Amino acid sequence: SLCIEILKKFRKLEMTQDELSKLVSTSQANISRILNKNIGNLSTDLLLRVLVAVRGKAKIDSASLFKKAS
Repeated sequence: SLCIEILKKFRKLEMTQDELSKLVSTSQANISRILNKNIGNLSTDLLLRVLVAVRGKAKIDSASLFKKAS
C-alpha cells in the first residue's frame, strides 16, 4: 500500500517526522498518521507530496476508478 511504501522509504532517509512535515508543509501529527496507516481524512495531495518527498514509487491504476459495479 501507499503507506507501507512511504514508511519503508522514510526509514531509509534517517529523518525525523518533524523534518518531513516541514518539507511537505504539514503537521508532524499528519506524518504520524500516515506512518501509522491512519489516513482516512488525509488528502490524496498530501499523500502524494509525502511519497515524492521520501522518493517513493507507486502505481496508480485510474481505470479501476471507473469500473462499474457488477
